Amino acid sequence: MSESTRKPLTTLLSNFIKEGAKFLQAGMPVVKADVYTERMRTCYECPELKENLSCGLCGCNMEMKAKWGTASCPATPPKWGATHDSK
Repeated sequence: MSESTRKPLTTLLSNFIKEGAKFLQAGMPVVKADVYTERMRTCYECPELKENLSCGLCGCNMEMKAKWGTASCPATPPKWGATHDSK
């Protein structure tokens, strides 16, 4: 992602806080190991993944977010979806 298309830090932090809140409100459900592995494999293949393993679309650390059952990929359409409903 070029410097000109980089999202503001405030937007990225806001996205992460929203995802974290959904995760907490749902009781912190985590995905099974095979689901996590598949999600991360998908992320590693994505051109939006940064060297620090954060997503260029939402700003979240994908090693953390991919474990959350309430999380889904921010791409349109998502490359992987939530396994648990957020409340």
